[in-house]
Amino acid sequence: MNFQQLETLVWLARLRNFHAVAGKLHTTQPSVSARLQRLEEDLGARLVDRGPHGVGLTAAGRECLIYAERILTWQGRMRQCVGGEEHLRGRVSLGVSEVVACTWLPDLLRRLAVRHPEVIIDTHVDLTPQLARGLEEGSFDVVLAGSYRLATVHPTCSLGDTRLGWMLAPGAFAFAELVTPAALQQMPLITWPEQSAIYSQISDWFAAGDAFPVPRHTSNSVVTLARLATAGLGVALLPLQVVQRELAEGKLVLMPTWPDFPNVEYRAIYVERQGTLGAIVAEVAAECSTFTKTTSVV
Repeated sequence: MNFQQLETLVWLARLRNFHAVAGKLHTTQPSVSARLQRLEEDLGARLVDRGPHGVGLTAAGRECLIYAERILTWQGRMRQCVGGEEHLRGRVSLGVSEVVACTWLPDLLRRLAVRHPEVIIDTHVDLTPQLARGLEEGSFDVVLAGSYRLATVHPTCSLGDTRLGWMLAPGAFAFAELVTPAALQQMPLITWPEQSAIYSQISDWFAAGDAFPVPRHTSNSVVTLARLATAGLGVALLPLQVVQRELAEGKLVLMPTWPDFPNVEYRAIYVERQGTLGAIVAEVAAECSTFTKTTSVV
């Protein structure tokens, strides 16, 4: 029995697919099968059932999974205790929202590489609901995402707030000095789809002004939203940090609204299955965040 075999069992329990586990562990599918077979031979029990709907753990597998996760966590803590943070090793699955990816993610990865060169970071960009689901299912160890109405039992660290505003191409549509939700709903709107976390916040903002618009265009990509607005196709709700260049070059203008759209809070959420690695990534993310800082809560 070795750590690789235990890690294979843990990821099979989370991903339920040999091919996916091979990709996650950067090895081949036959290697994954061989590791599992050796672990089953060593323990003298069948740990996995292969069914038409994926891989499932047997009763013995579920029992072993509890110990495997503990052993891997203890391994990470032992490495830190003996070698200190500068000798940390491991692989972290990091899920980030596109707003983070478009702003300060490169600085975060650069700082982690300098401080912990033996820690490998696998980064995936997605919408907040998918990131939260992936964290619960074991696909991610840490997520950096907007947290409007996002409940979690895992430790969190505040990354601050980011400001959003309604924007459009210069001269695309006429508007008053101060635009209300009711007036804005008469314009062609470009927003995130219902599957996004911010959709409910947008709906609440309009509903508070007795407005219930139907967007003309939706996209799950903030870059695409910005391009559509720049092309004059409508008014888009965009994070100011992401479109600083477009605003400076006059390709987009910020529409004054009443009330202002509320800032969106971002948080780092991590699980402790990686020992201290998740907490360290979250702490460094809080350092690197360019969002307006708020009080950290862990």
